[in-house]
Amino acid sequence: QGRATQYQRQVCCATRTMLSPLSKNIPSIRQKRTTTTEKAPAKNSPNQLGKGSSKLGAKAGSSSTKKHATVRAEPLEVSAFSVQSYTPPIYPKSDVEEMFLYEALRKSFMFSSLSQQEMFTTIYPLIDSMEKVHFNKGDTIIQQGATNCNYCYVIFEGSCSVIIDGNVLGSDSSLGRGDCFGELALLYSSPRAATVKTCDDVEIFRLDQMSFRHACQFHVESHLEKKRHRLENVPFLAELSDSDKRKAISAMTLRNFKQGDRLMSKGEEANLFWILDEGKLKIHDLETTESGHLSDIVLDPGDYFGQTALVSGRPLAGNVTAITDGSAFLIDKDHFVD
Repeated sequence: QGRATQYQRQVCCATRTMLSPLSKNIPSIRQKRTTTTEKAPAKNSPNQLGKGSSKLGAKAGSSSTKKHATVRAEPLEVSAFSVQSYTPPIYPKSDVEEMFLYEALRKSFMFSSLSQQEMFTTIYPLIDSMEKVHFNKGDTIIQQGATNCNYCYVIFEGSCSVIIDGNVLGSDSSLGRGDCFGELALLYSSPRAATVKTCDDVEIFRLDQMSFRHACQFHVESHLEKKRHRLENVPFLAELSDSDKRKAISAMTLRNFKQGDRLMSKGEEANLFWILDEGKLKIHDLETTESGHLSDIVLDPGDYFGQTALVSGRPLAGNVTAITDGSAFLIDKDHFVD
C-alpha cells in the first residue's frame, strides 16, 4: 500500500507535466463507437496490484484483501505520429452532465493538484471526448489482470462492486455516482487492479486513452512556449545563448498559490528565482533604508524577483504574500547560479 501511494504521487507529477496548460481548441470529429467491455487474457492473467484510481486503489490495498502484490506499470508506447494524426471525438452533453463530469474529474487524484485555472483549461477538453455508455446489471466493466486497458470511467447513474482475487469487497467499497476508476490506463500500460461489475443498470461516461494522449501531445509545445515567453521577458535572461535558454526552461517549474499564502519570509535564505505567471503578489515589510520606509511592491504577471538575494547571498529583505490565487515559474538556486 505504501508503494502504491508513492506510485500515485508519481502519476500526479506526470499528469501535471503533461497537462499544463490545455485549451479547448482541440480538433474534433464525431465518431460512432460500440460499447465494449475490457476482457482479461484467457490464460496466465497477471495478478498485479496497479492502482486504477484513487478510490479503487485504496480499496485494493485495504486490510480486507488477503494478498498483496507489487505495483508495476510501463509508460504508454504511443508514437508521436499516431497521436498527431488522431482526431479526438466530441460527444454532445447537457450543461448538467458537463458540470457533473467537471466535479467528478477534479476530485480524481490525477487532477487534484491543479490550480482552478488549470482545471478549467484542462478538464473541459477531456469532457468533450467522454462518451456516455450503458451497462446492464451483472456486466463486467473491467477485469482484473486485463492488459487492454483503454478507458477510464466515471459513474453517472447506478453502482458497481469491486472484486479482487475473486473476493467482493464490502459495501463501503462499492462505487457509485461520481466515482472515477481506471485512471492509470490513461498514463500507463498497467494491468487492471481489480474487477468492476455492475450491481444494477449503470450509465457511465468513459474517456479513451488516445484522446487523453492526443490532448497532452497537442499542447505540450504551447506549455514550453509559455515558459520561453516568460523567460525572454526577463532582460538579463533574454541575453542567454539558445543553449543556456533551453537549460533554464527545462529547470523552470510551475508553482500554484492561493490568496493569502506567504511565499517567502523576511530574513530567510534565498533559494528560488520567481517569474510570476498568473495572479498578483505583494512584497511588503521591506527593510528601512537611510531614505526612509520603503513602500510595498505589487507584482503582476511577467514580473520577477529573488535574483538579488540569490546572487548576493544576503537574507531576503521582505515578505512575499499572494494577493490573489495564481502561479509562478521557479528556478532553483543551483540552476540559476549556473
